[in-house]
Amino acid sequence: MAKFSVNDILSPLSKRDALKNTSYFEIQNIPIEKILPSDKNIYEARDIDELAANIEEMGLLHNLVVKPENQNGYFEIISGERRYRACELLYENGNKNFGYLPCKIEAAGSALIDELKLIYANATARELTDYEKMRQAKRIKDLLCELKADGYEFKGRMSEIAAKIIGVSPAQVKRLNKIDKSLSDDFKQELRAENIGTTAAYEVANLPETKQKEAFDDYRKKGSLSLNDVKTKKEPETPPKSEKKTLNFKNKTEREEFIKNYTAWGVWRSVPELELSFYRYDFANGAVLIVTEYKDYGYIYNSSSNWRNNRQDFKTNHRYCLILSGDDNYIDDKYSTNYHKTYTLEGCGVSIVVDYMTKNKLIL
Repeated sequence: MAKFSVNDILSPLSKRDALKNTSYFEIQNIPIEKILPSDKNIYEARDIDELAANIEEMGLLHNLVVKPENQNGYFEIISGERRYRACELLYENGNKNFGYLPCKIEAAGSALIDELKLIYANATARELTDYEKMRQAKRIKDLLCELKADGYEFKGRMSEIAAKIIGVSPAQVKRLNKIDKSLSDDFKQELRAENIGTTAAYEVANLPETKQKEAFDDYRKKGSLSLNDVKTKKEPETPPKSEKKTLNFKNKTEREEFIKNYTAWGVWRSVPELELSFYRYDFANGAVLIVTEYKDYGYIYNSSSNWRNNRQDFKTNHRYCLILSGDDNYIDDKYSTNYHKTYTLEGCGVSIVVDYMTKNKLIL
């Protein structure tokens, strides 16, 4: 499998702009006092003593990657901060062999692209904690939004791009973003200290704020957190029952308008990871109508690549499913279809539901 590059996520025109004037680089020994850690680095500096001992014995096997010299005469690190910290420790402890460090000086380019490269370099060069992956996912999303505002175009959706950079699944990226957005600060500190993992953190993040506080109080008393502890804090799932109103439809048009306006019923269930929403209406005779709403990304025509999947634009689509009660054997006249008594992906049209309502004289 070919090695992934940050440039792989860019469209051809955006890649050309990103690579402009960046093909040149040089290797230079730079005084360690002139090397600056990046203020964009979001990672913990772990196991520096161990790395320093390894470098002292084997030497610095990989160059640091730095930006060109700034107006104050310093070189900011793009990749290799742990190696820099280890060499700095050796130098401060009297090993003057590390007074100068070999650095690859990359030509000036987009600061946002440089930061994406920094994140990718850290994702591939070290074992990241769950907390660091969470912060990575958030920062990648912010960077991509800024790049998009600057006119860059990408191949794929943001969650898919972040997944490639971090090396996890798109679904995991969405979970990490949920943790960053909704998890309480107390639990985030426990995630940072590696006292809890992403699975527990994600479940807690789905709790209301008051329930998270209760869960943290329990966690502090017990000293541990299990998934069962979190589940006990969740509100019992009782599907909301549709409010039965007396709506005396005068004709098929009114019935059809009622069905097409399904969003007025309120969301019954949702699956955010799959971008699915379900709407439910319970008829007075025991039958149920479920509408599944989803995003249809489809395909668009592009002069350079012909038809291609378009992940930026989409249209909202839906599917109707009529579920009959136990003793109902409705068969529509047009297709002679015997409808199901359980949920199925085989949907039906609005006209079928209208016909069913008409024949059963359903007044809701």
